[in-house]
Amino acid sequence: MLWVAMSRGHPDAWGVAAVARVLCAAVLLLCPAQPAVGSSAAPEAARPASTAGGGVAEEVFPAAGGGATAWRVCWRHAPGEGLFIAGAWYRPTAGAEWVQVLAGLRLSDVFVSGHAVPFDPAAVADPAAPVPPVEEPRRFVLAETAPPLLPVSAADLGADGERADGYVVRRVRDRGIARKTAGATVRGRELVLAAAFADRAAAGGPVVYLLRYAFRDDGGVEVRLGVSTDGRSTGRSHLALWRVDVDLGGPAGDAVVLHRHLEPEGAVAAFDSSTFFNVSREGGVSRQALGFTSLGVLDLDRQRDLRRAAGWDLVPRAAGLARHREPFTRHDLWVSRYHRGETSYRDLPLYVADGEEITGADVVLWHATPVHLGEGWGDGAGGVEWTGFDLLPRRLTELLADGGG
Repeated sequence: MLWVAMSRGHPDAWGVAAVARVLCAAVLLLCPAQPAVGSSAAPEAARPASTAGGGVAEEVFPAAGGGATAWRVCWRHAPGEGLFIAGAWYRPTAGAEWVQVLAGLRLSDVFVSGHAVPFDPAAVADPAAPVPPVEEPRRFVLAETAPPLLPVSAADLGADGERADGYVVRRVRDRGIARKTAGATVRGRELVLAAAFADRAAAGGPVVYLLRYAFRDDGGVEVRLGVSTDGRSTGRSHLALWRVDVDLGGPAGDAVVLHRHLEPEGAVAAFDSSTFFNVSREGGVSRQALGFTSLGVLDLDRQRDLRRAAGWDLVPRAAGLARHREPFTRHDLWVSRYHRGETSYRDLPLYVADGEEITGADVVLWHATPVHLGEGWGDGAGGVEWTGFDLLPRRLTELLADGGG
């Protein structure tokens, strides 16, 4: 397990800045060699090279009492892959060690399905004959069209944004009230990386997808996909398919916990449940609104008490559930053991079919979050509708204390 120590004054230490930048540089060098997302990605020759790029974003957030939290984020982008995170480290206080949180975070693809095409009796010779409904084509946007990112405009920047490069917006902003007591109000800050790409082949007109990753001063990460249309391309479901490689301090030694909060009808009291995911085996689980379903990743090298599980939780923030004939839509949350090359969401049922052990391993979380734009949505003028999830720290102080940090 790799934890970067904050020991600037130690004669044997490199110093946090040097170590983390070396790690980020190594990640950036390795990323282009990784397999393209999706099993049917367009060939490299068909992809404009001008929109590939990446960098490192670092932000220190001042805190009351002289402390400070910080994020160091390695980001990249490429046609057909969108904007993705290649590594992220969090520092909980000014004098603490840097904690690796993410080895990778990306939109694996967007699965688009439409309504059945209305049947027109006048279009067939015998209107009385049974005619099965005709579906619009079901599509994987990234894998099938490999769209490049859209160039950043002045309107994209707004009042507080800056160009991380020609295709990615970086901004640091107030995120609202982070904490409030009877005697004090504390406002929060966040580092945001954002980009957009267009599906110009969408039925009914182009659809623009907005990707946004917000790294908060409290250690949380907000992950969102916005779907924007001009009002013509509606009546469709857009299923955002996410791949989240959470590495708490490094690739090995992690475990996944299934958290539920249950309030049974007629019961006197509610209760919480935290168990190893799928009896510590690969697989999938369906999100239950009545169960407040979430997944937690904990570091077994640092603590094993599930009653006080500490780490980062994946908390769904989507409305509705999407179920289609495709096997990968049978569940909303999946966990697989990391294997190089396993990057296609549609192939998830194959990845987990052998039910490998995941407790104490390098794990990958997968999550599907839908957006449905009904007919006439936005009064026919369009707009933006968002979906996604949050990664929230759980008992971070205890996690660090149990490891001697």
